[in-house]
This record gives sequence, C-alpha cells and structure tokens, in this order.
Amino acid sequence: MRTAKIACLFFIAVCISLPCYGQSGEASVSISPAVPRPGELVLLSIRVPRIAASEMEALEPELNGPLRFIGSYLRPLGDAAAASDGVEGSIIELRLLALSQGRAEISRLGYTVRGRPVYLGSYVVDIAPAQGSAGLSRPGSWLAPDSAYPFAPFIVRAVGPSGEALAIATPSVRGALFYPVGALPASSFLVSISGATGISLPAMELTVGSKLVRVDARTVDRRTLPAKVEETRAVGTWTVEARMLSHGDEAFVGDTVVVEGTARGVGSAAFAAPPRLRVIGPKQRSVPILQVGPSFGEFQVEGATLSGERSARVSFQAMEEGSYTIELEPYFWYDTSAQSERSASARKLSLRVKARVYDSWVPSEEERAVLEALIGADRAGSSGDKRRNATGRLADAARALLRGDALTALHEAKALERQFWPPREAFSLSGLALSALNLEPGSPEDALPPPFWFALAALPCAALVVVVSFRRRASLRAAGTKAKSLACGVFLALTAILCLCLIVMCVVSWAERSSERAIVLVPALRAVPDEGASSPFSVAPGSRAVIVSEGGSWLFLEFGDGRSAWIQAEHIGRY
Repeated sequence: MRTAKIACLFFIAVCISLPCYGQSGEASVSISPAVPRPGELVLLSIRVPRIAASEMEALEPELNGPLRFIGSYLRPLGDAAAASDGVEGSIIELRLLALSQGRAEISRLGYTVRGRPVYLGSYVVDIAPAQGSAGLSRPGSWLAPDSAYPFAPFIVRAVGPSGEALAIATPSVRGALFYPVGALPASSFLVSISGATGISLPAMELTVGSKLVRVDARTVDRRTLPAKVEETRAVGTWTVEARMLSHGDEAFVGDTVVVEGTARGVGSAAFAAPPRLRVIGPKQRSVPILQVGPSFGEFQVEGATLSGERSARVSFQAMEEGSYTIELEPYFWYDTSAQSERSASARKLSLRVKARVYDSWVPSEEERAVLEALIGADRAGSSGDKRRNATGRLADAARALLRGDALTALHEAKALERQFWPPREAFSLSGLALSALNLEPGSPEDALPPPFWFALAALPCAALVVVVSFRRRASLRAAGTKAKSLACGVFLALTAILCLCLIVMCVVSWAERSSERAIVLVPALRAVPDEGASSPFSVAPGSRAVIVSEGGSWLFLEFGDGRSAWIQAEHIGRY
C-alpha cells in the first residue's frame, strides 16, 4: 500500500513538471542577422511549441558586450503543425541593438511558464565592423587608470586617434556606476567600481562629423581594500559625528532616547555605510539599541570626486538611573593618497538619567466626595464576580485616582465613555483624571453621541409606526372601503424614514466606538516618528490616539493634533 502511494505521488509530480520542463526542451532559438553590423537591429526569436502565449512571459537576458536590449514581443506561433494536438505554440521575439564591433554574450536567455523559469543557456553574437571601417587609421582609446580602488570614483574619458575628446552617452557596464561630468552627451565620467572584480570599458564606433571613429575597449582592475574598509566602503577622506536628537544631557527613567550617527566624506560617498553606535549604561553594561528606519544620506559630484554623508538613527530606553555613554564604533576608511587604512572617531555623548518627581494631586472636598460616592456605590467589589459591572469599574477608577494613579483612572474612564450605554459618572471621572494630569479635555474623541441615545429615540418612532399602521388597517377594514388617507400615509412615511435614520446613526455610532483607541501610560515618553517626520517628539502621559496599525511589539498611533508615531505596545493602554 505504501509503495502504491509513493508511485502515485511521483506520477503527479512528473505530470506537473512536464508542461514546463518537458515541453521547454523543444524550444528553438534563431538570431537574425547572424553577424550584424554596428547600428543594426538584431532579432532573436524563441519558438516554443505546444505552450499558449497566455501562459508564458518573456525574461530579459543578461548582456555582456556591445549589445543593448530594446524590448520583447510575445505572440501565438500561428503554426498549424504546432497546434495539431489542440494547443497552439508561442514565439518570443527579442529586439537587440548592435552598438559596435566586437563579441557580445547573451546569457540567461529564457522565459517563464505559469511562473516557472525555463532557461535556454548562453549565446554569442559576433558583430562585424561597420561598412567602410576597414580603412580606419589607428583607433581612439579610453583614458583611464590601469587599476582603481573599489567604491572610490575616478575619471575616464573617451578620446579619438588624435586625442580629441569624444562626447558619448552614459555607458552601461556591469559592476560599475557612471556619473557624467556635465550635461549628456559627456566627454568625461566619474566611474566607481561596485562589483567584486574589475570592469571592462566597452569598445565603440562613433560617427564624428563625417568620420567613423573606433574606440578600443580597456580593462580597469580592482585593487584590494582592507577587510574592515570593505565593511564600511569608505574610501577617500572621512569624518564621523554623533548627536542627540531627542534630549540634551539629561533624561528621566522610562524615556526613549534617539541618537543619530553620521559619516561625512569625499570619495566613495555613493557607497559608504553609516557609522555604528553603541550605548554603555550604568555599571558599564551594554544597553540594547534599536535602529529607527533605514539609513539615509545624499551625495553630489564635486570636481573630480563625490562628496556627501550617510546617517543612521538608533533608539534606546533608559530603564535605570545613572550615567549613560553614547559612542561611535571605530569607523575605518582608506586614505588613497597615503595608501593606508585609517579610523575616524567622534566625541562621546554623556546622558544623565534621573527619576522623575511628580507633583501629587490633591482633590478638593467636592471632588473627594464624588470619588467616595463612586466607591460607596460599588456593590460588586466584594462579590468575586469576574465580569465587573460599570459601577465596580467606576469604583476601581476612583480608588486609583485617590491613591495618585491618574493614568489608570483615565484609562478606565475613557473605556467606559465609549460603551454602548456609557454611565454618566464616567465623564465626570474622566475630567477629574485629566485635571490630575494637567491635561486639557480637548475635542470629543467620537464625532457622534453614544449609540444608546439613537436607539432610545428610534424605539418610540418604530412603535408609533406600528400602532398607526395597525389602527389604520382596522378602521379601513371596519368601514369596508379601500380609500386611503393621503395625510396618514405621509405621516407614516416620514415617521418610518426618521426611524430608519436613527437606526443608521446608531449603527454608525457603534462602529465608530468599535475602532480601537489608545492612551499613553508611560510618563515623558519619547515617541519614534515615522520616516516622514523630521525629528522625534514628546508625548505626554494621558495623551489619546487612534491605533492605525500594528507591527510586532510596536503600534502606529495617530494623535489628535495631526502627529503620528510608533510607540511600544507595553507603553499604552487600549480601550
């Protein structure tokens, strides 16, 4: 029995793979013209029988040499012989442009069938000299160094046989980045080696006036950098700096501190990595840090090189009192003029973390009487009932406010405010908690009144419609006539419409209160802004917000003043 199951599974796997791999083996490739000349369009056709065009997608091949990819076209084969088994074949036409004399390699030529790639190998195209180029005199050349350090820019120029500068479009070379010096077409380029090997500047044939100028290819070897510099990719001249974004030299326990590290330099500004930061807390213990967003920076062409900066932001939470030291790890860079490895360092930042002292809130006699009345009204506090009623929750919030825990009281009061039928005392308790936290009440969190009021108003309207409709039918039946009263019908219609509107408003109000809200529970929290924000900002305890999205242990909150930020989930209360 087990052998039969294995055989069935193997048969299914073979049947699934046959449409992609078995049929793709019959694909044929043709190149026309076989030996093109510079400037000619090369048509590469891939004929695939028995696979419909709707199931295929052309892949762009990798080109190495004087060939440029123009585009591709996929169409049905339109061959009766190919459609003899009921499935029409397909043909893929790739259009390539021959740029100059030389040999070009086409690798990873293929297509996909229902999302699965099928590769046909590599092909070589020899591009013949342009007509009339046999009688050319000595060729032009690339003015470039024999070797260069990776990531660092160097100048290259294409010149003719007499040394005259040639204005060309930006070349496309694997493993290199070209930056034109001036407007295109340019006679000079800044080039940076970005790959693991050297680069080959391509051979070209250009028409200058009425003459045809040929430029020979040239190879630039890649020099070796020290291993530590390969990590930072900093070549040239570099300095580093660390600065505090969210605090000065003091913070309080529980604060989230945001620090930025920046590397500035001249040379490999397009590739350099930002410096790394580390934080040493009290008792010389390492403090965990969290990167805030991706690294960022900018660079620009400056003469014969590039200049710019690269930065990264990290955050950490100060969880205990004492002194914190923020420093940059050694930033290694390579000095090309001295051909030696160097390291950059920055001034250490010091942060003193203290415990926050709060002003205690003392309720007035009237406020204390209100709170004690809420506590006295509690009838479920000692019953052991796990499903505490609103009176019990109000009493718990009042007890928390009397013992100085205004945040817990505000959280509970706000949660009761957003119920279907909120108790009246929840609003007064919320006002007392906001007063204890020195916060303004602000605008209402919900645009509509509680759903209960809409439901309460809809009930008499619905009852009136039912009673009037019943009595109207009874009177018509007793009179034995089908006459209708226009006034009564209009009254019933308007009442029914009003009832329906109230029901809709009740549903909308309930849906509005179903969206989850949050209240910040951590004093003096420093929020981490989203990538669009320029700097972190402070969020006072008791601030309310709408929960927009969640990401792991972080919540993205949108506050009433238009600001938004990522805050750790453990620092907020949901309601």
